[in-house]
Amino acid sequence: MENNNQKLLDDFKLNIAISNFEKDLKNEEENVAPKFRKNWRKYFMKKRWIIAVCGSLILVSGVVLAKNIDNIKNYFKGLDKGVQRAAEEGYIADTNMDYIESNGIIDDEGEVIDNIKIDAKIENFMMDDVNLNMEFNFLLDEKIKEKIDLDKLHNITLKDLIIRDEENRILYAGPDEQAFNDYCKENNLNYIFGETNENYMNCNLQYFPTYHEKNSNFVKLTYNLNTDTFPKSKKLYFSFGKIKLEEEITKKTITLIGNWNIELDVPEKMYNRTSQYYKVISVDNKDFEVYASKVTDTGFEIGTIISNIKKPEQPFSLKEIGEKAEKYNKEYNETGIISEEAREFKNKYIEWIYNESPIQVSKNNEYKLIGKEIQPAYVENSDGEKFYCTLSPGRKANGNFIDGNKYDFYDTFSMTKYDATDNIRVILFYYGTPVTIELEKIK
Repeated sequence: MENNNQKLLDDFKLNIAISNFEKDLKNEEENVAPKFRKNWRKYFMKKRWIIAVCGSLILVSGVVLAKNIDNIKNYFKGLDKGVQRAAEEGYIADTNMDYIESNGIIDDEGEVIDNIKIDAKIENFMMDDVNLNMEFNFLLDEKIKEKIDLDKLHNITLKDLIIRDEENRILYAGPDEQAFNDYCKENNLNYIFGETNENYMNCNLQYFPTYHEKNSNFVKLTYNLNTDTFPKSKKLYFSFGKIKLEEEITKKTITLIGNWNIELDVPEKMYNRTSQYYKVISVDNKDFEVYASKVTDTGFEIGTIISNIKKPEQPFSLKEIGEKAEKYNKEYNETGIISEEAREFKNKYIEWIYNESPIQVSKNNEYKLIGKEIQPAYVENSDGEKFYCTLSPGRKANGNFIDGNKYDFYDTFSMTKYDATDNIRVILFYYGTPVTIELEKIK
């Protein structure tokens, strides 16, 4: 019983943590959101600037679609299954470029070491409607090891990375406002830092070191960007001048300062990318109206409006959730027992979360506490292969109650053009009850 109590408490704390996040988010929306939306990148600014004059090279590289998948396995880290599947089919570009050499400096919290050799290149990249992913390779000067242990490298960030295309659209801009303003001035671009629009993308970012050969000076870095819709760019221009390195345990950081500019051609397969659309043959629930169904090189998307569904009332205010969580956690710390009142409160909270999500795309074991067994939605092709939601943070997805007692569901699954058949089935579990949507490819 004690183990069950501990598990229940851990689950309860998790839900309360989520609730506190919702509370903080609500406060932020009310108090700072208007300013934050306009100037969000400014929150990442540093107080001190270092200005250096460094050597620069612009490298224009030819690009081919990758053929040997064994050479790009490390690139897959962090990419969802749909993108991985596309890469396996050659939907990934190998740049075949040489390293760009730059003589730079090390900034070690104010101490500067100059005449540092820092080589950089982009090894692979891929681009579709919502993803722009790339792998950076770096060869670092031996002197850098005197300042940071590369074998304990935890993080690499390109503080001032800017990516634009041949139409001068900004596809991504990092958190360095000064670098952004200088870049716009240098390239005669009329953009205001943080004020994104259809030509200045507002991107989400995932990044992480993917490889370091022990006792070497060679490191790899993967950047995964996503947004609502990337343009069908034919050329990409990458520019950055600051590489921040961080150790895992000590959190010690140094910044490498140089000047790197890369120009890449986008393969025709990417800039001429197309979608294949499906039409509805049947839906076995009259309240489901499918408004979108298409497959791309990297995934399958479906959208449906569900009618005759009412938004559930929230049983507790955010303030009440916080107060009760504090009370029940204090009681448990003092007695080691979870009261029936606490169980009742948690179960009611879980039930509300369940009712807020009429269609599930992933397992949630917490629902078992209220007697609900959840099956995640999936897509099935004519070969009997099942494809589940990619669960990628950058996927196209939506789940909201809308006016008129309706619910708008939209999500992305890992079935790609390479797996799609002429006829497919989508199984959506509506509060646990399967709803089958039969689709046929439009030719």
